[in-house]
Amino acid sequence: MTARCTYLMRGALLALTLGIAACSSGSPMGTSKVWDAYAGEKLKVHGQDPATAGQKVWRALREEDSLRAFLARQGEPDAIEILGGTMSRFSQKTIILYYTRRGMGPPHSIRLEPAKDGYTPRSSEPLTVPPTSERGTGGGRRGHGPDVDNGAPMGAPRGANEDTEAPPAPPAHPGTVRRKAATAEQRVTCPVDPTRPDCQALCASDATLEWCH
Repeated sequence: MTARCTYLMRGALLALTLGIAACSSGSPMGTSKVWDAYAGEKLKVHGQDPATAGQKVWRALREEDSLRAFLARQGEPDAIEILGGTMSRFSQKTIILYYTRRGMGPPHSIRLEPAKDGYTPRSSEPLTVPPTSERGTGGGRRGHGPDVDNGAPMGAPRGANEDTEAPPAPPAHPGTVRRKAATAEQRVTCPVDPTRPDCQALCASDATLEWCH
């Protein structure tokens, strides 16, 4: 085998290796992208310092020709997740954008799938977010039902029995009047002066008293 043939074979093998790398990569000719360094990670974006990983990835995504117009309409996500490519730095990555803060509509995610010419956005998918304390209902403290006073009737809110006079207890037997007992002083003075108001009041509840006849 001549030296020329050996040189040509080596050149062909090199071209084949580069071609395979380019086909398996999410970037043209195997060029590394910012997000390739964060495969398998979920990065915070909104409210983070511009030097953080999440902000770097977000800026790089906005510069992609296939995503520039779409991402401009969506706005900054709260987090970005990089899926795939944990075995090879240059393999294709699927990227998921998460929107969970107020003002961005119902919590949702958007999947960016690798394509021949960059990335293809998919339809947004709703996210199930646990209710926060501000979504509590029923009054009282946030996230709790109304306070209940143990001294109030069962189930009544706190303060239901404050500044309110309790109604008198009903008589043990409807239709009867509860007898009032005469004091020791009344038993001595009422027979002498039975017309006194307090003595007559005792007669109304107990007509058997001696000064009531």
